Amino acid sequence: MLMPGHYNGRVVFEEQGKKKASTFPGFCGPHDTIFNPIDIDDHVPGNKKHEFLFAMRAAAREYWAKTTQSKGMEELMRLRTSSEERIKLLGKDMPIDAPDSIDLLMQQSIIKGQRDTEEIRKFFNENYAKGNYGAIHTVTIELPKFYPVVASSMFNIELDFEGNIVNDLENLTTRMRTSFFSIVPQEDKTFILLSCRKSDAKFLKFLEAIDNMPDKGVVASNILCVHTENVCMNLDYFYSLDIETRKLFYDLWGHSAMPNPRTRLVEDPRLNIFV
Repeated sequence: MLMPGHYNGRVVFEEQGKKKASTFPGFCGPHDTIFNPIDIDDHVPGNKKHEFLFAMRAAAREYWAKTTQSKGMEELMRLRTSSEERIKLLGKDMPIDAPDSIDLLMQQSIIKGQRDTEEIRKFFNENYAKGNYGAIHTVTIELPKFYPVVASSMFNIELDFEGNIVNDLENLTTRMRTSFFSIVPQEDKTFILLSCRKSDAKFLKFLEAIDNMPDKGVVASNILCVHTENVCMNLDYFYSLDIETRKLFYDLWGHSAMPNPRTRLVEDPRLNIFV
């Protein structure tokens, strides 16, 4: 399996074994069985429990990632409080106790992200306990072919198809209207699931237009490349794509990792890996 990532500002794809690529240490054995219905059974469009569990898995992975990120930032901030470290970072002419605005902004953003994911974790735990699977609203894209690509991710859409703001990511005081994204290949078809909390459905109603789009693979490819980090792809399949598509994927993936102006849900209509 191929897993994309970043190294020294460049996009790199690393080969991983299936077990390592598709798991994260976020659940103990007994709790991981929560997902047996989607791990064992084929997905059926409209199955509310399946849709809920796919979204819950994406949220769980993001919660684990945000918690790990927060611990890393705490350690970084601790190291940077020493006089020697601050002189190295800020220069000898800068007061030792001067705030590092970039560090503080990053820290505030991470704290906000962790607070949001904690709230989402409670949302899923409470609704799962009640069996209230209808608390999640899902738009399903069905591609009539098996594609060896899997993904599970949670992200905040910045702009809709027309460029209207959905989430202002620079505003650290408002609650984000979060989306959950899963790619589920099985037999002779592949399902793309885009979900949100039912209370946010009216703000994300534009997603329902995807079902009437002729190039659904373009939408799925852009979300995968620009808004998703947790992706696995079959090695042979990726290299079977034409060189122009692979280059576009590399470029767009790398571009998404850099500080950029707000991005649309479909950033580049030329990209389609589902061919």
